[in-house]
Amino acid sequence: MRLLQLERNLSLLFIFLLTVFTSADEHQIDKRQAGTTTESTTGEITHPPGAICDDGYTYWNYYCYKGNSSEVLPIEGEAQCQAEGGHEVSIHSQEENDFVLTLFGSNPPPLATIGFLNNGENSGWWDESPWGDYNSTGLNDTANIGYCMAIAYDSQTVEIGQWVSVACTEDYLPFVCKKLAYGTPTAATTTVSQVIFLYFRSMHKLRTAEHRSEQSRMDEL
Repeated sequence: MRLLQLERNLSLLFIFLLTVFTSADEHQIDKRQAGTTTESTTGEITHPPGAICDDGYTYWNYYCYKGNSSEVLPIEGEAQCQAEGGHEVSIHSQEENDFVLTLFGSNPPPLATIGFLNNGENSGWWDESPWGDYNSTGLNDTANIGYCMAIAYDSQTVEIGQWVSVACTEDYLPFVCKKLAYGTPTAATTTVSQVIFLYFRSMHKLRTAEHRSEQSRMDEL
């Protein structure tokens, strides 16, 4: 029953992403053109004002980040980030983890979803960036909680900055988006092939996890 509900939610996500990717691509192209590095008459390389990140995003180390206070399912948060040209945040260093902790200001939520799907050997970031260079997991309980992950902004469950398991289709949480800043060598876009790949990759991981869970229950009998 749980797998069927997950499949239904992912199917709805897939349809939603296909409807928004075209407008997101057009938006990204327009902004990248506006943010292209230019050379002034004095020879100085400049960026037009406001061309680094969209409104609401904060620049750090070639990327733009945004803490979203709206409480949605993790997969819905990923859909919103993709619609804006990025993904739920991937984190690759202690410095980046510390920066993500600043995004909600002085009144942060207890937890915010990050872009990690925690499924053993099939684990990975939504943005397909390398997994394993940094790990701040504090509570890993995929069996009883879920495969998605959130970062802690208080110490009620784990230490501040550690990551905890959350339910992908049950827990409504704020979330953090990340995308490349405009003017960087490559730019984040959402394409049909990426959406399809994301959908089938997610379905494969969920089916694999469900199969292993069922096999474990049978072995215990």
